[in-house]
Amino acid sequence: MGPFGPVIIYCAIVALLVVIIIFWIRRENAKEPERKKEHELANPRSSDLKSTLTMLYGFDETTKLIPDDAFFQKKGVYISSSSRNLSDFNSFIFAWDSSFNKFAVFKVLGSIKKFMSTTPEVYEKSQLLDYSLYKNGSMIPNGSAGSVILGGLVFGTVGAIAEAAKASTSTEMCSDLTIEIVLKNSSKPRLALPLLDRPTSTASSDYREKAEMAQEILAVLKNIKES
Repeated sequence: MGPFGPVIIYCAIVALLVVIIIFWIRRENAKEPERKKEHELANPRSSDLKSTLTMLYGFDETTKLIPDDAFFQKKGVYISSSSRNLSDFNSFIFAWDSSFNKFAVFKVLGSIKKFMSTTPEVYEKSQLLDYSLYKNGSMIPNGSAGSVILGGLVFGTVGAIAEAAKASTSTEMCSDLTIEIVLKNSSKPRLALPLLDRPTSTASSDYREKAEMAQEILAVLKNIKES
């Protein structure tokens, strides 16, 4: 092979690696526009959802969402264009306008891509008949003043759910936390908003997040019904 044989082989290997790297970089760069488009479709930006409700369903420009962008960003949903399942974090997005005349629900149907093509379920104030919070299959009583019992603690307002969750130091498990809405709607008289559907410690941060979310939604529903 001669004295330069090993050097030639080494150089050939290096050259081959360089070619492979260059090819990989070019292929990734070629995919970037597609990735960017996929990411935009995968990103349930609040501005897109609010625009849909404003332009097509008469919501005002101050429409709000639960959960909002900050919640999903905290969960890392927006970091990449991977097909992470949004329903791992929440199975719906609840929306309402500032006048409390309308509310809507965007259902999450699996992947983030499917989420963006989901048509919102929109309801008028007059269609809201009643609402309840269920924990582990049992309804949590709420009186005319909106008192709520959660985790064995009694508070005077709907907004106390989060405080009850924060105060809980037991190892109690919650396997189901769902808001059920009764509607004056012949095709859909009942609307369920599942916040938790798997065993979760009432002392965990996940439970506190969902309890706070329940607090906000119940407060909105109370305003819609009583305004």
